[in-house]
Formats: sequence, C-alpha cells, structure tokens
Amino acid sequence: LEADPRSRMPPAKALGVVLRNLIEQRRPLYALGEWVAERDPSVLGLADTSARLNDDCVGRALERLFDADRALLQTEMVVNAIRRFAIDCTEFHNDSTSITFSGDYAGANGDPQRGQATLKVNHGHNKDHRPDLKQLLWILTVSRTPDAGVRPR
Repeated sequence: LEADPRSRMPPAKALGVVLRNLIEQRRPLYALGEWVAERDPSVLGLADTSARLNDDCVGRALERLFDADRALLQTEMVVNAIRRFAIDCTEFHNDSTSITFSGDYAGANGDPQRGQATLKVNHGHNKDHRPDLKQLLWILTVSRTPDAGVRPR
C-alpha cells in the first residue's frame, strides 16, 4: 500500500495492528494506542513505532486500503499463503454467517465510491433471526490441509 505523506507509520504496520486487535480484543480505533501500550510492541511488529500509532494514523491506513486494488491484494495474500504453507487446493469447505448491522448505513449501498466497489448492507435472510436488521454475508473458505483452518472429519 502506498504511504500517506502525513503518516509516520507504514500503512501495512497500522493495518497489522488493526487486524491483531480484531482477532484478540476488538477495541475501537480511538483506543488502539492504549491497547498497543499494554503489549510488547515487538510482538505486534511495531518495535520503535508504537508511539506513532493513533486513530488518525489508522484512519489514513484504512483509507489507503480502501483506495488500493483490494481484489489483487487479496489474491496475492491467498497465493502467497498457499505457497508458503503448502496448502492442498484439491478440496475446499465453505462456512457462512451473517454480520448484523443496526442503523441506517445509507452509504453502504453497493455504489462505487472514489472509483472503488463498496459492500451492500441490506435486509435478507438473517442467520441471527433478525429480519429487521441489515446484514452482510461473510463466507470463510478453508482447505483440507491440516492446521490450515479446520480439519474436516
């Protein structure tokens, strides 16, 4: 991802912190600096840059991600993971769930923004049994490779 000249931290490092936070604790963007301060920065891949992380830095990194060719980025990540971990691609398994939203989300209508495709948050068959709320469908695809997601039995 191309760096923002106002940012003193590469976007990939800031996004790595966001991803780790989502996996571990899901703190809001404004609290990421506090979350990082509670950890060894080297474990987060930050070393001496943790003091530069704030919500503005993360916001700029998220904007860079939005403006990037996300399809190409995702393809490169998947291909690299397949090669690095020797993932067997002869059989895949899918699991889906709905991510429920409350509120208007008027801008999440699927229309392009800044030349990029956007997601459409809409009503549908909600797996949480809440047809009154909007949703996105999230699909996880895993292989049968041991230790690469789940192991079907």
